Amino acid sequence: MNQKKYMLLCLLVLVIISSVNGQKKVVWLHGLQGDQTPSTWDMYQTHFTSTNGQVVKYASVFNSVKSAAASLTNEKINPSNQDIILVGHSMGGLVSRSMLPNNSKIKGLISAGSPNQGSNLIANAINGKVFNVFETGVSKSSVAIDKSLTAAVFCAPPVSTIAAPVALGLNAFKNTALVGLGVAKSVIGDAISVYTTITPCTQDLLPSSSYVKESQSQYINVPYLNIYGAEDYWQVVRIAGSFLNMDKVKKAENMDVSYDESCFPTMYSALSITSQIQTAHNDVYQALVYPAIVMPWIWATRELVLSARYDWDGVYRYLETDMHNNFASMVGANAYELRSYCVEEWVEDDNLPLLERVSGKIISPSQPTTGHWERVCHTSYVPVTLEHDGILTSKAVIVPESKGMKIMNVRVPHVNHQEMGNQIEMRKIFEKAYNSDQYGQIFNLLK
Repeated sequence: MNQKKYMLLCLLVLVIISSVNGQKKVVWLHGLQGDQTPSTWDMYQTHFTSTNGQVVKYASVFNSVKSAAASLTNEKINPSNQDIILVGHSMGGLVSRSMLPNNSKIKGLISAGSPNQGSNLIANAINGKVFNVFETGVSKSSVAIDKSLTAAVFCAPPVSTIAAPVALGLNAFKNTALVGLGVAKSVIGDAISVYTTITPCTQDLLPSSSYVKESQSQYINVPYLNIYGAEDYWQVVRIAGSFLNMDKVKKAENMDVSYDESCFPTMYSALSITSQIQTAHNDVYQALVYPAIVMPWIWATRELVLSARYDWDGVYRYLETDMHNNFASMVGANAYELRSYCVEEWVEDDNLPLLERVSGKIISPSQPTTGHWERVCHTSYVPVTLEHDGILTSKAVIVPESKGMKIMNVRVPHVNHQEMGNQIEMRKIFEKAYNSDQYGQIFNLLK
């Protein structure tokens, strides 16, 4: 081999070596209990970083965050001594943050759904309150069913035939709403069972923990892409659907497929049946007017039917709205905001007593007065539901973008906590991170 060819060969070898050594390595870290199941990141590690990525597992349940971080030595995650980008889901994001001070090769950090400010859901799982969300629905339904049956019993033949429609939808309701509430409680209960026990990691994840307080003052010295999910309404039903289909969520062939609406048919069916039961009560209440004329005791039965109808109104409202708001309070997503509103009100010119309010509206005086209609504005606190991913609120995930730190908090819509390794909106964020400089050059794997 002549000298010129030899030098060219050496140059080629050096280029190859430098390119290999200069390649960034992406280390993917799972969340709490992820060491006992397929990783959240298995699919994305293969899709985005098949040649320079690694999913690592660590003991999470009975380890503190710092102990878990200490177990991930440089030799375990980076034997080739390359620059590292850490990607952590949930608790994995906190573990990643705890690794920063002890590993100078970490050049960037991505976390998704990490409880940087602690988890209210864990606190309410430990005290058992989270399960009251489903038990309240069962209790309200049971009271309504019992009252409807009581009303039917008090209808003696032949009047009982009129009241028969009251009981027709009860079995269907039991087989949909009550079964559905039981399944949701069981599925979510199984999924968060690890939250219900005080362990080193659950203690660290409590909002009041010393770990959370300490981490709030941590200086993050690398570019940090912090992703938080904002799931669509009916979050508790959506995350139950994702939990129920986790075996499908983590299969490569199902990338970009969302299962968060898989429980919707049961909810729609339960609401439809409840509405039919309400209508049946209305019809029976009206139909009993005529028998009550000749059988006065039927008036009492009518009142039982009406009372049961009011209970079914409460059941419908709970299934449609209140259950989801109650669950939001369990994850810390309830708050009060100061809101202003303006209405037209009658104002007396001669300081007469205020007019009577009927159903929230001002009625005109029955006698002529020297008053006038005026637009009056009021300010009051109203309850609101904050964004959350079914497990964590955005407030619990967001890290203040302090001066001197390269922190980017990125909202991802339509995504719950369990979909973060599969959902199309998440994939779009990783594509922007790895294929462009939108979130900083360090994350761009093409450079």
